[in-house]
Amino acid sequence: LMLMSHEIRTPLNAIIGITQLFEQTSLTFEQQELLDNIRTSSFTLMHTVNDMLDFSRLDAGRFSLNPASCNLRKVIDDSVMMVSDM
Repeated sequence: LMLMSHEIRTPLNAIIGITQLFEQTSLTFEQQELLDNIRTSSFTLMHTVNDMLDFSRLDAGRFSLNPASCNLRKVIDDSVMMVSDM
């Protein structure tokens, strides 16, 4: 699983990086919306990969918690916006 996660992370980091480069250009409203969807989806996939790694560590007995705060309202709003665009 560790090797697979790196195989997924490397191109995903490239997608995120290219998205950031495109954000620095002038875009139409539609292009900006599409770019926002790519960014949100990329970060969602990255979190999924990280979750899979956490489960792998848990299964191997090497898991530790790292508390972090999040803006639940923003997470919900972003999720609803992404699903409503489909």
